[in-house]
Amino acid sequence: MKVQKGILPDTNQPIWIVLDDDYLPIEPIQKYLHYLDSLERSPNTISAYAHNLKLYWEFLQDKHLNWKEITLETLSEFIHWLRNPNKNVISVQPQVSKRSEKTINHCLTTVCGFYEFYERLGEFEGIDADRYQ
Repeated sequence: MKVQKGILPDTNQPIWIVLDDDYLPIEPIQKYLHYLDSLERSPNTISAYAHNLKLYWEFLQDKHLNWKEITLETLSEFIHWLRNPNKNVISVQPQVSKRSEKTINHCLTTVCGFYEFYERLGEFEGIDADRYQ
């Protein structure tokens, strides 16, 4: 998976695309990023959100989960995964997180915003994302 920057030929405006392992856009993410663009969020904000959602999709892929079938426990596992994304490695020694708490909170906020967008569209019914922030 990767985040790719593009330029719209008509306006020279930057766009961000999250590509799967087959280099195809991940539609749910692209729809959300397009929404953020229509709200005129800054390109840097959209880039950060794209990278955060790429991380989330990698987590879902690692866990063999569908993005529409998450629970509060899934979000908890995502936080743990952000701290230590190495699969099948359990250390007996205390480990330093791979990411800062600020970065983890930003990722979680992005994911909650993504789900709120789809809840408002009526395409997702699940946990109340705002309750757990």
